[in-house]
Amino acid sequence: MNTTDRLVALASSLNWRTSRDGSHQYVHTLKDPVTQPGIRATDWSTFAAVCSQHGRPREFAGRTYRYLRLAGYDYWIMPQDKDADPCRHPLVLNRRRVR
Repeated sequence: MNTTDRLVALASSLNWRTSRDGSHQYVHTLKDPVTQPGIRATDWSTFAAVCSQHGRPREFAGRTYRYLRLAGYDYWIMPQDKDADPCRHPLVLNRRRVR
């Protein structure tokens, strides 16, 4: 399974929550269970690294994040701490359907 397939599998296995305003979905990487067998803990870091390396900068809630377009969604990672490296400390994975 290549990296893209693994990221799509990870995203499809999660129990996404809808934001209060309905603009996007999110999952807490440390709290929410991964329901698909074969997903490794390191896949969170891989997802964050791919977002960081290949994503495009865009703003969300007054901060700039790198967005990765994958399988009909834009994904972005929010770190545990606003000054933390999202590749090393991913906390929230967000997604929004591409229109």
